[in-house]
Amino acid sequence: MSFDLFFCWQRQERIDFADVCGWARDFQSFEQKNNQLWYRDKDTGVYFSIDFEGAPALEGEGPEIPSGYFDTGLSFNLNFNRPSFFGHESLPIVEALCKRFGLSAFDPQAPDSKQLLLREVSAVQLLQSWLINNRNAIVTMIEHAGLETPPEMSPEQSMYRWKYSKNKKNLQSQCGDGIFVPTLSPIRRMGSKKVQLAFALTERVPCLVPDSDWVLVVRKKKQHFWSPATSDIGVLSAARFRELAAENLQPFESGELFLQVIKPENALALSKVIQKCEFELPRQEFEVLSPDEFVDIGRSKAVRPN
Repeated sequence: MSFDLFFCWQRQERIDFADVCGWARDFQSFEQKNNQLWYRDKDTGVYFSIDFEGAPALEGEGPEIPSGYFDTGLSFNLNFNRPSFFGHESLPIVEALCKRFGLSAFDPQAPDSKQLLLREVSAVQLLQSWLINNRNAIVTMIEHAGLETPPEMSPEQSMYRWKYSKNKKNLQSQCGDGIFVPTLSPIRRMGSKKVQLAFALTERVPCLVPDSDWVLVVRKKKQHFWSPATSDIGVLSAARFRELAAENLQPFESGELFLQVIKPENALALSKVIQKCEFELPRQEFEVLSPDEFVDIGRSKAVRPN
């Protein structure tokens, strides 16, 4: 199941796919695979495809393009059963594509015939369609198809992770080489459906501290002086970590992301505290998920399918 769009215009010809590929080169995350442009953002985990069919479809087999419009051969595909930020990232790119080439879009997911054709393509309008249809697809999967309920993160945390991940490169540039910007990962305790956020902290390494639920702490393992150096990895709740690190955390100007920072002059002092603390949980208690392995629809507010 997927969210599909078919691009059309009033010109009686297919679009030049080479021109579309040239446009896509302005976006670092596109890769061309034959007649497909595959988008994948390595930081956020968002992916989708733009496909081109050079030959016109046989009658009755292609999209039902409205009268007066011609199928360009270009289409967009975004899988359902994904966190909402997949739409937040991809649909502004769709709007940019349409504005660049003067495209309209046929949306087969539209609730009625009057909304099937989007003459002026708006990311805001498409996002509303995506959010409703993605949620309904997930609810249908659970309640009608009887499939297993997927792991779920709260919508607020999901969007926070996406905004942080999207800004990760800029944050690293802002911090410079002396401060590490960690990845903020979706994580869950084994057997749980609740997905939360975690980042890894390595002792003695100055780093940015994002908002999270858990901190995976990497420290030198206590051992005899003649033994080879090894790492000890354990988990602290974010609340416990901030309590331990309070004197070594400083505010970091980041707008709505609410970040803190462990600066180089504080990293050693914090390391001494971390070495003495007891981990709350073992690392083996947790599983890190990829960005497409959970949803964020807010089940209590779910829209039931018709």
